[in-house]
Amino acid sequence: MKKSIQIITSPLLRQFAVETNPRVIEVISKLGNTTISRTSFCADDFPSSQEGRESFLMESMKNHTPKALEILSGKAGECISDQVKAVAMLIDIAEAP
Repeated sequence: MKKSIQIITSPLLRQFAVETNPRVIEVISKLGNTTISRTSFCADDFPSSQEGRESFLMESMKNHTPKALEILSGKAGECISDQVKAVAMLIDIAEAP
């Protein structure tokens, strides 16, 4: 069964972290019903520091869905911060006995 975490950034903005395979995480940003960014990575690659995590996800968004930054404009930082929380929570759940 896939594990997932959802964080509501604002009434129309939602951030998801989903474990698609063991140790593989997909991070998704949705604006309403529309997916505006999606990226995946190995959980082992997720940095341990908060600052490193935000940079990691920001770079991933820039590389995989650069238009998302334009769409999110002033909310991009808040979305990335919520994505970091969602991924950290998902990793904690995945590693729990």
